Amino acid sequence: MPEEVKTFEAALKAFDNVSRYSWKNISFRGHADTAWPAKPSLFRQKPDVAEFEAEMIRELISLYLHDFLHDNSMFDRLVRMQHYGLPTRLLDVTKNPLVALFFSVWEDQFDDRDGAVLAFSADSDRCKFYDSDVVSCMANLANLSQDERNTLETTKASTIADLRELQPMGRLVQFIKAEKPYFESRIKKVDLFRPVVVTAKRANQRMSAQSGSFILFGLDSGKSPTYKKSINTEKIIIKKRAKPEIRRRLGSLGIDASTLFPEIDKVTARIVDIYKEKVIPL
Repeated sequence: MPEEVKTFEAALKAFDNVSRYSWKNISFRGHADTAWPAKPSLFRQKPDVAEFEAEMIRELISLYLHDFLHDNSMFDRLVRMQHYGLPTRLLDVTKNPLVALFFSVWEDQFDDRDGAVLAFSADSDRCKFYDSDVVSCMANLANLSQDERNTLETTKASTIADLRELQPMGRLVQFIKAEKPYFESRIKKVDLFRPVVVTAKRANQRMSAQSGSFILFGLDSGKSPTYKKSINTEKIIIKKRAKPEIRRRLGSLGIDASTLFPEIDKVTARIVDIYKEKVIPL
């Protein structure tokens, strides 16, 4: 059963309990509604637009090519697209549990429902940096058509040699070699399905402020070969009645919208809110 939190102190204790996984890599994510799924934005759109992933990516780059000129990899481009609001196969997570706690409580429009902090504990072999070959393989799946991804998901080919013979695999390798000319095609089928936790470049103020990283999702895990689960999830329920007090306590520690969203519009909004609180009703 998920642990239930009714106070700020209880949340701190729950995070301390998660440290029993200290031999693993822990990432956190906050949800204002405990019913929300831990899925990347690309896979939770209604209606479902995931089949048009490659088309959406090309459309955005064609319109704003200059913004992507200095990105060295497909993963870099996905991070930028995520920042701009395009649905991607990236799930935002943070190394700071207090940041995740903030995201579970900060929108008062959801104060009528319980929130949640999700703790993801990952095996070391599923934790990569932005320049990893595994990350390049999975990120470049976004460049394939839905039919090509379907072929990789359903193929009976299981050996590296057999996979190399598939047309979609050849296309995938072409995209990878465009950013890594030295890349050798030794892709294991199972690694295209297993999510990976990625430490990204701190390319903008928001990522730095939020201690941000990502979980990168590959092919449909429901169609994958059998493999040992390497990222486990623990849910901590934040009770709805605790949200206002937790918001206040986080604010007193300097964890609020103005610090986690350091863009000027968010900072100005927080300044206005501070002075509204100073107004004494007549």
